Amino acid sequence: MPEGDEIDPGDADLAEVIVYTGKVAVLSKLSNEASKSAQASKLISDSMSRAVIVKANTAFLSNPATDPGPAGLLNLPGITDGGPLGSNLDALVDAFTLIESDGGNASHIIAAPDAWAALAKLKAATGSNAPLLGASTGQAQGRNVFGVPVLNCAQAPAGSLVVVDKSDLIAAVGAVTLAVSDHFYFGSDSEAMRVTFRFGAKAVHPARVVKLRTA
Repeated sequence: MPEGDEIDPGDADLAEVIVYTGKVAVLSKLSNEASKSAQASKLISDSMSRAVIVKANTAFLSNPATDPGPAGLLNLPGITDGGPLGSNLDALVDAFTLIESDGGNASHIIAAPDAWAALAKLKAATGSNAPLLGASTGQAQGRNVFGVPVLNCAQAPAGSLVVVDKSDLIAAVGAVTLAVSDHFYFGSDSEAMRVTFRFGAKAVHPARVVKLRTA
């Protein structure tokens, strides 16, 4: 527009999604003797909190695409199937390109442990022992591919990788909550310990989520 001209007002074209949430929980029976031990009680509550996070990770990645429940990242309608990884990094390069062509930025790779192992074992050439990724991708420097961090997740389905743009993932997250009751197991002189966590997540632009597999 020419310098000094009026700028016409316009409505912002906003991208919106509805984020449904679900709850994961663990309920445990704890003897009154154990509950009165601060050390034992803390060990048990910490263990239960970890169990809830494991459940949440599993749900975040693999929940079925039910309605209105929160679908897992790998089951969101509209995400891109990048196909098998193959014997080189071309599929990952294509995944990065797909995300960037859609206006996003490939920020992280979430990988099952065996999928990361398959990546790390790729060789620079047939008959070579030199890793294709190079030594800089090791644990000391942080796992990465082309500078994109790799998050190893034991709850990811075996052989799976997913490339995401973290800024495109919208989440609704509550606190991990601990509650104790001495009524539920009153007849056995025990307490009930419950840990709950409510959360949900969704991609604003599902095409910016690219899933791959090692085979």
